[in-house]
Amino acid sequence: MNIYEALKKDHAHVLPQLKKLISLADDNADRGVKIELAQKVQHEIKLHNRAEEAVLYRSLRDLSAGAVLTEDRYQEHAHMEACLHALVSVTTLPMEWRDAALDLCTSFKTHVADEENRLFKAAQRLITNEEAEMMGEAFLSLKRELESMNNEILEENVVGLVADAMPERFRVPTSHI
Repeated sequence: MNIYEALKKDHAHVLPQLKKLISLADDNADRGVKIELAQKVQHEIKLHNRAEEAVLYRSLRDLSAGAVLTEDRYQEHAHMEACLHALVSVTTLPMEWRDAALDLCTSFKTHVADEENRLFKAAQRLITNEEAEMMGEAFLSLKRELESMNNEILEENVVGLVADAMPERFRVPTSHI
């Protein structure tokens, strides 16, 4: 599976969960149920974001023509994670929770639409099919590795975990990590 297919599959997996968050925001669901789902979504989005940043965004940043493609992506990830932080907080008021859920869903949909259209098309001109396949495997491998670790690693630099699985021109010497 290439990097584009792997990312699309992840995006498609998260969207129904975000829709469920929105439905919970509009009803009087138990706060614990809301927070539990938000924690699940938060974990999945963090896994996705860290792996995507380490594999695709870092690779594009390394190419002079690709650096501009990733400029806003990290901020978009940070914004979505801030929304998720509000959703898992026990101190968030119901109206704030609803607003954060709606903001997250809108941000996610906008991010995905732009990424799967503009970013992927541009990346396909810069990354060979063979490299895209290797990057897809590196992405999936990194997600599995991160899944088996505790949440603290998700906040750290994860590039070293996939350095050897990346296409040669995108490899980072692990001695620098």
